Amino acid sequence: MAKSTKIKIALQGVRKIYLSVDLDFWERDCCSSPTTELGVERACYNFLVAMRDSGKMVAMVDEHHRLLPSINRSRRGIIVNVDQHSDIAENDEDYCFQDGAFVPISEYPRGANEIKAARPQLNCGTWANHVKRRDHFIWVCPTRHHVGCHDLVSPFENPKVAAWKKATCCKVANPSLELIDLATHIGLSMSYEYVGGDSLLPFIVKKVFGRRPRRSRDGMKYWEPELAECRLRHRRKREIYSI
Repeated sequence: MAKSTKIKIALQGVRKIYLSVDLDFWERDCCSSPTTELGVERACYNFLVAMRDSGKMVAMVDEHHRLLPSINRSRRGIIVNVDQHSDIAENDEDYCFQDGAFVPISEYPRGANEIKAARPQLNCGTWANHVKRRDHFIWVCPTRHHVGCHDLVSPFENPKVAAWKKATCCKVANPSLELIDLATHIGLSMSYEYVGGDSLLPFIVKKVFGRRPRRSRDGMKYWEPELAECRLRHRRKREIYSI
């Protein structure tokens, strides 16, 4: 699967990324016909299989912002977010965060060494504002439907409003499998709130990854390829799954 020109330019010279994937990228409610829906679900299956077969650990969460500890521990400054939503918003330039409270910048004591705009409250649409290392945020969104999480100023036009050095939006029909090759860490958000109740997507995840992920000490679930390899090999011998 070829990368779009914009993604090629954005990732030129890049060797390591954190790949953050939201299941709602393939949400079929965004599709226009049953035929398109089937194609999207098949593309989702293919991408998840590539994640599984990459041999890399996959962190799994129910809500996207719960991947933040994994992202910050990875120390990756280049985040690729495969998502229907941008998950990045403006910081509030009228307020700063001081001593555990929001203080209007107009009331901030003169002579202060540093004034930082307040980050929005952490949720599934603002987690990118809370990443510790903010070099380049790349939003890979579906061409058929996508939603920005900013209010007035797009961080992709002016990344400084979100305190990132660089932000890029790339619209694609389906994400490139090459993103998985570049990833040193992978996170997957189920985002049940945005995936329709009759969606096949959670079923596809269960079918691809099979076993229930273990819980780490920080409460995050992980799928480990080493532990699942024998079971997957056995499953492939006795069944062939296609959508």
